[in-house]
Amino acid sequence: MSGVRESGCSIDVAEEQDALVADVEWSLPGGVAALYVMCTDAGGAVSSASDVVFRKTPRLTGDGVVLRHESTPEGRTKAQVQVCFELLDPNVGRLEFVLSAGRSSVLTGLQDLTVAMWNPRDGASVETWTLPSPKLAKRVELGRLERRESGWTVTMNPVPNEFDFNQLFQERYEAPS
Repeated sequence: MSGVRESGCSIDVAEEQDALVADVEWSLPGGVAALYVMCTDAGGAVSSASDVVFRKTPRLTGDGVVLRHESTPEGRTKAQVQVCFELLDPNVGRLEFVLSAGRSSVLTGLQDLTVAMWNPRDGASVETWTLPSPKLAKRVELGRLERRESGWTVTMNPVPNEFDFNQLFQERYEAPS
């Protein structure tokens, strides 16, 4: 199952698929943005800063999630998230994809936001989404991969927010008891 979709739909990742790659691309003329991946429990809580993968910490312990960023000469940014499901901690219930502006910028002017997911074993496309640009936001929660009984489901449904990624992390943080 593959094609180009608008946001808002859920796609089941093939049950036998043990890995997934997500290519997130955008352009933000005159601004700075970065992709974050939050590894949460099933309820969306984060128990540690080490459960967040971003440019300065591009690997989750155990290499279950690896993130790479690159900029093109044309002014586009590409972030690639490589997920190996079997290396993820069994307590990880979701992987949430969040695009956040730098401290002194906003996502106004964000253009050509796309997410393409594919199987690294055979290169087969899982799905491609074109996502709407937010009118005014510091971050956009793009979507998530969510653990199910029989595998994983991916949903891309962008939600813009006026606060940056640090605020989202503080809202979701639950210290282990």
